[in-house]
Parts: sequence; C-alpha cells; structure tokens
Amino acid sequence: MVRRLAGRAARDFGHVAIPLPPLSFGLRAPQRGPASPEPRSVIKDRIRTLLNIRVKREMPGMGTKPRNGGKIALGNLRLHITCEPPDELWYFFTLQGWREVGHPRDRRKYFDLPRASLDLLIRCNSSDREERYRQLIAAAAGARSTGRSMMAAPAGKVTAR
Repeated sequence: MVRRLAGRAARDFGHVAIPLPPLSFGLRAPQRGPASPEPRSVIKDRIRTLLNIRVKREMPGMGTKPRNGGKIALGNLRLHITCEPPDELWYFFTLQGWREVGHPRDRRKYFDLPRASLDLLIRCNSSDREERYRQLIAAAAGARSTGRSMMAAPAGKVTAR
C-alpha cells in the first residue's frame, strides 16, 4: 500500500514508514526565475550609477607578437596572421589599438579583413604604411556598412587624396 506522507512518497511496512525520493525520470521542474540579487547590492549599484562612479576598463598591455595562424582584433575588425609580422609593424599595430585574440572559441562577431592585407602592410615602406592602413580600414568600414565582404585587399599604388 502506497500513500503520501508530508509531501513525500512512502511505503507502509506495518508500522514503519520509509520515505522515498520523488521520481523525476531525468526531468527537473522549471525554476521560478533567476535568483534576485541581494537588495543591498542593487542599492549600491544604483548609487554608483547615479554618482557616475564607474571604473572604465583599461586597454590590455602590448603583449608579445602573435604567432603564425593567430588573430588580432581592433573593435569588431579581425585580421588573420599569415606570417609573423616584423617588430616595427607589430609596434605600429599596438599603437593603433590592435590586440591578439586570445580566446580559442571567441563568439564575438567580427568583420574579417582579407588575409592578403597583412602581407600588403608588411611590403609597404614605413612611410607609406599609415596611409595604406587608413585605406584598408576605410575600405573595411565601407564594406561593413553595405554588408558585403572584402574579398581582396586594396591593391595598386597608393594614391594621394
């Protein structure tokens, strides 16, 4: 004979009631919602927001040069490293704000620059590099706004505007 005692399943073996765990068959009951944060922390958070007491995140340090096959990112632009960049080019990239993507499964949405663009910047003279870099970023911004992908890096001679 099976009966419920205080919300639990139990079997009656004479005078002894043995509580049994509820059968779930691998299914869990849906939770009523996310655990609400402590009211004290909510109040502190709102006060910090009102008083504008927020700490801005700093840009990570320069770091080492990325290896062949790595990726570097600036905002939502990403560049694949096809060969190890020279020290001068890596220093130029870090001054512009590029950093190596260190996450193996980075789920952020990036706009990938063409793989040939790194080779193009390596072949440029240091005097032409900044102008070529600006052309590449402008072409990427134009392609990103129209929704098309950049299949090849801008080629040809650098023209003065």
